[in-house]
Amino acid sequence: MAKEKEALLNFRITLFIILFLVIILTLIFRQRIKNLKFEKKQQNSKELLDVKNKELTTNTLQLIEKEQVIKQLSDFIKEANPGNKSKIILKTIERSSTSLWDSFNRRFNQLNKGFYDRLQEKVPDLSRADRKLCALIKLNFSGKEMAHLLGISLGSVHVARHEVA
Repeated sequence: MAKEKEALLNFRITLFIILFLVIILTLIFRQRIKNLKFEKKQQNSKELLDVKNKELTTNTLQLIEKEQVIKQLSDFIKEANPGNKSKIILKTIERSSTSLWDSFNRRFNQLNKGFYDRLQEKVPDLSRADRKLCALIKLNFSGKEMAHLLGISLGSVHVARHEVA
């Protein structure tokens, strides 16, 4: 009788241990699946952000080219027609140019939420030009591309980068 009780107790203990192990393994497996799903979702988000940043970079490079054409056109208008009408046209061109930057900033903020806030938190005394430069650095623009886009010399870009850093 004692051996039967001992065998039953051993059976119950073994069954309890097996059941406990199955539950633990199930929980570990479920957690692993959740982690894999989260990592996949995070990877997809990163890839999407990279694609969007590349699109933004491409659009910004197109802006550089348009700005160069606008600058040449403005110079031509100044030389060819120094009258009052040309001043009105030039002001319109300048407003259009600033709205291109505003458009760039809106799209940049949509893709890089909180970038300017974090930047302002770390370095509170940045000017608007410094923030533009930081955005272009984040998008991996070369010094030459930044110089064209910002309308400054390459040397000025290098100096500004060191001031910001």
